[in-house]
Amino acid sequence: LGVARRMLAGSQVYETVHLLKVSRELVTLLRQLDPDRYLELGAEWVRFPELDGVIDAIDGHLSPSGEVEDNASAELARLRREVRQLSERLGGVLEALVKAEWNTPVLRDSFVTVRNNRFVLPVRTDTPRRFHGIVHGRSSTEKTLFVEPIETVEINNQLVRLRDEEEAEVERILLAYTDLLRGCRDEIATTAELLGEMDLLEATAIWAERVNACRPELIDAGGLQLVQARHPVLEASLEATPGGGSIVPLDVDMPGELRALVISGPNAGGKTVALKTIGLLTLMAHAGLPVPAASARIPRFRMLLVDVGDDQSIEDGLSTFSSHIRTLAEMLKSVRSPALVLVDEIGTGTDPAEGAALGTAIVDELLKAGAYVVATTHHQALKTWAYRTEGVLNAACAFDETTLRPTYRLVPGVAGASIGLTMAEQLGLPADVVENARKRLDPAGVDVTRALESVRALAGDLESQRSELVDRRRELEQEHRELMIRGREKEAKRQEQWSRRMDELMRAFRKESMRMISKMEDAKDRRALEKERSRRERELKQSFAAELRAGVRVDPAPADWRAKEGDRVLVATLAREGTIRRLESGKAEVLLGRSLFTVALSDLRPAGEADEAGQPSGELKRPVLPEGVTAKVRDKIVPGELHLIGFRVEEGLAALEKYLDDASLASLREARIVHGLGTGRLRQAVRAFLDEHPDVLSWRDGEQREGGAGATIITLEDE
Repeated sequence: LGVARRMLAGSQVYETVHLLKVSRELVTLLRQLDPDRYLELGAEWVRFPELDGVIDAIDGHLSPSGEVEDNASAELARLRREVRQLSERLGGVLEALVKAEWNTPVLRDSFVTVRNNRFVLPVRTDTPRRFHGIVHGRSSTEKTLFVEPIETVEINNQLVRLRDEEEAEVERILLAYTDLLRGCRDEIATTAELLGEMDLLEATAIWAERVNACRPELIDAGGLQLVQARHPVLEASLEATPGGGSIVPLDVDMPGELRALVISGPNAGGKTVALKTIGLLTLMAHAGLPVPAASARIPRFRMLLVDVGDDQSIEDGLSTFSSHIRTLAEMLKSVRSPALVLVDEIGTGTDPAEGAALGTAIVDELLKAGAYVVATTHHQALKTWAYRTEGVLNAACAFDETTLRPTYRLVPGVAGASIGLTMAEQLGLPADVVENARKRLDPAGVDVTRALESVRALAGDLESQRSELVDRRRELEQEHRELMIRGREKEAKRQEQWSRRMDELMRAFRKESMRMISKMEDAKDRRALEKERSRRERELKQSFAAELRAGVRVDPAPADWRAKEGDRVLVATLAREGTIRRLESGKAEVLLGRSLFTVALSDLRPAGEADEAGQPSGELKRPVLPEGVTAKVRDKIVPGELHLIGFRVEEGLAALEKYLDDASLASLREARIVHGLGTGRLRQAVRAFLDEHPDVLSWRDGEQREGGAGATIITLEDE
């Protein structure tokens, strides 16, 4: 016995085809992306399987609820047509019976109902006369019989048979659709997976824009730097809480020579939040996600090791200290450089002197293993060790001197005070108890604490001055940007006026030269003059373009910027963005669209520079190459004809312009433009466009075998 094939429900078939249609629409959008701006994303469409045949075979034959439509097959359409006709006939017979019997004491109500898939009438059980038909049921009160009239029995029989056939045909269609989808199961799974990736990209982009995230720079060597970083979960929580306030951004700067950061400060001052922010943003960067920060530079870590929280367990016999040490022991065994290690409250849970010594030894061992370490602590000895040790830096979670409340800012270069006694007094501990505790402090420790407080106060003043300088620098940078924008706007206006004047002169030159050429009777002389006219027109364009470029001022590249292979860059002399393919001897090979240009490194700028300044960085039409720039145009097969039938005038002219550029680059001598007859508007517009195009020597009507007046044959400049 064969195993029955599993059939999908209509709703399942519809949802699957809908998914495939979404993927097809996405492929269309991806193919329309500008490859110069979206080099990788624009190429993603090639990964999607081709399933147009499956879509076209099923699409439109199912309703969104999964019902099979009449147009799914000719047989289904016939059956449903006959069902409708027979239902109308049956309805007419029943309506006539109801009308005839309503005035007699036979019917309980004047409606038609259904029992056992048969149309029946409600007949009274106490009727004084017989009603001929088949009883299909009775009411709960036993006062009504549901009777199929004898006049409709045969019609009902035919209707039931047709509906059985309809159901069988629907099942056959769904089984065929299921088999069709089953045959490309792997392709459908791939499509669903790719759509998931695209959905993730879109969700990431939406989230990144909403939280003002940046794209982190992952580096192979160097330090970790976060500017105005925010913990995304904490930020979302504060935004969702009425009166929750706003998050305080975190700045972390660990240059290449700095390997450890020891964060100290009061309880509830933000130490653990800082630690978690560093860890989470590092993981996000390695996962390919934007990070909520103004900028981020993060080394490529092989592993991230974290000890945050308390894993004490009565069942396992673990104290706070035991669980803490066990985790640190595992870290020391498994750490492999490059690694980032985050430890909260290192050395806690035991005697302070022993805890500090143990914490110092562990951090020292992690540094020897080549790891970056960020640790929080209250131990004075660990802070002192950080001051004395090269490559280790103290950082304090600052607090307001007046209110003694944390500000959640991280101040580098200074150790934070724990202010435990002061906070204890604020939290309600009796003043005499707090004073007694102060007297019991180790004098040496008090002196160190006072010295640290003096240093912290000085650091606070310096931080305040630094903030003022940063604000002033930002104001100056904004003024500089505004000046640059105004300068570029002025330059753009000059270029526009120059280009407009050049176009006017070129049109006048072309019109006058064509008028003179048209008077020539000898075809050979006319072609020679056409060629000379085209050559002179190119020379004039090059001359105009050179004069235009001579007045363009190009800003230098940022002093700390270095071009690398694979970078997106702006070629300043061409005002186009591309990707560096190779660097060699002070020059770079840059892919601009489909062409590979060799330019001097001094002509390169970071990508997006022109956009930020307010001046478009889009492509120029066939730019004149500056001195020292060469171009290798990729081979491209260009067809000998262009079909524009069905295009609107604007769409047709845009397609024609691109085709003429490609044809010129491919050195085509002759081409056929098929525009059809129609109303004649497209043909007229095409020929007017050809009259103005510098690469078109001449055009003529197609001969009968070439499409007649529905086609235009063009002759291109032979360069």
